[in-house]
Amino acid sequence: MDTGCASSRSPGQDLDWNEAGWQPNKIPFTATSGPRNAAADLDCDVPAKFLELFLTDELLDHIVHQTNLYASQYFQAHPDLPHHSRGNAWKPVSVSELKTFFGLTFLT
Repeated sequence: MDTGCASSRSPGQDLDWNEAGWQPNKIPFTATSGPRNAAADLDCDVPAKFLELFLTDELLDHIVHQTNLYASQYFQAHPDLPHHSRGNAWKPVSVSELKTFFGLTFLT
């Protein structure tokens, strides 16, 4: 029993499904599969190098900038924070702190 379906649709018309025996052409895959990037050449004893493939300096700078911008905007919008609020102890985030955070988060 053939269970394939095909569709004929003109703009503005409802879909009208019909059974059909159509099969797509199979295109042979001849390339080598698997990852082909710098990760394969990394020393397994240095996990931070692997992490740097994903967390580039440009990305880390952007995250730091946006984090500090968000904090600044938040504190401007909430000038009357209670004295016991942890927001009063806020200090801008640095790239070094962010690398430490991601390292502890991903590598532990």
